[in-house]
Formats: sequence, C-alpha cells, structure tokens
Amino acid sequence: TLTGRMMLPHAHDELASWLISSGDTAANIQSIAGKFFQVSLLPYLVFLYFLTYKGNRTPSTASFGFQYLLVFVAAGIFGGVLTESTYGCILANADWIHGGSEALLTLSNVLIVFGFRNASIYKAPPAYENKLRTAAWAAAGLFAASVIAGSLLSLPAHAPFLLGLGNLPQSTVESLPWLAHTEPANALSLSTWLIHFSSVYEFLIAMD
Repeated sequence: TLTGRMMLPHAHDELASWLISSGDTAANIQSIAGKFFQVSLLPYLVFLYFLTYKGNRTPSTASFGFQYLLVFVAAGIFGGVLTESTYGCILANADWIHGGSEALLTLSNVLIVFGFRNASIYKAPPAYENKLRTAAWAAAGLFAASVIAGSLLSLPAHAPFLLGLGNLPQSTVESLPWLAHTEPANALSLSTWLIHFSSVYEFLIAMD
C-alpha cells in the first residue's frame, strides 16, 4: 500500500540514525544480529521437527543437510567467541576461522541440493550420499581441530584461510594499474570469497 511504502523509508532512516548515533555501529549491528539469531532458533527447530516427519517423505540427505546447518551455527558461535577472546575482533575479521566456518555452511547447502536432486532422479539414494555425510562430519572435526591448533600456535587474526591458496602476491596486487587503494588487513582471501560465492554454484547444480 501507499502507506506501507511511505513507512518503510521512514523506518529505514530511524534505524540508520540509531545505529550512527549510538556510537559503535559494528557493535550495534552485531547486537541486532544476535537478537535475530536467538529469535529464529526456536522456529528453525520446529521446522526441523516437521521436516523429519515421515509423512513428509523428505529425502534423508536433504533432511541431514538442514540439520547440519546447526553444526555451522555452533561453529560460528565457537569461532566468534574465540576471535573475540583471543584477537579482540569479530569472526568476519579472522579470515582463517571465518572461511572454515563458512565452509560448513557450504557443505550444508551441498547436502540439501544433492538430497533433493537425487530424490527427483533416482528411486533409491546413491551410495555416495553416505560418503557426503561422512565428509561433512569430518569437515566439522577438522574445523574444530584447526581452530584450536591455530590459536595454540598463535596464528595472526588476519591469516588467510587455506594459507591464502589462490591469492596473488602483494607485490603483484600493488602493481595493478587499476588499483586505487591499499587492500585492508581484514580483506577476504580468495578461498573465503569463493566459499561465500559457492551458493551460486549450488543453485546451478540444483537447477540442472
């Protein structure tokens, strides 16, 4: 409605004013995100309850993928607490932990995509779906072990994920003629960026 369209910009302006006037904008955004997470957890658990109801005939691997999302959430909380206590920064600024936790979200998406895709093609789930589940648990264990080991070895907060695999050397980046500014210390590594972008690939697979 016209009233709704008039109210939305006003609400947006009010929110922006509150974020700016309250001082630490990043902290305020984190606070809002935390509240949204707390509110959304119970509905998601209810969603999982109905999703696993046998009458819905949800493919087992897809159902596991939705449940595995909670592993990503736990990894994000674990990583966030560690980065705050060890480095005094948010998870997004610690690339090597950020990339690892986001990889678990990618695995969750892969499980969901393959679960529904295979159910629409095959009468019985392919054998490799069990391997996907095993790989997902192994990845979660590897993430936890790497975070603990990295903190014990005092890795710097901005150490790149996967040791900067695929990143251009700093000297090469600085020599690029179109570079107009110095890359910030908390810039995403190529590996972390690709993981963030992976949902596009998963969507293409699902639509195939």
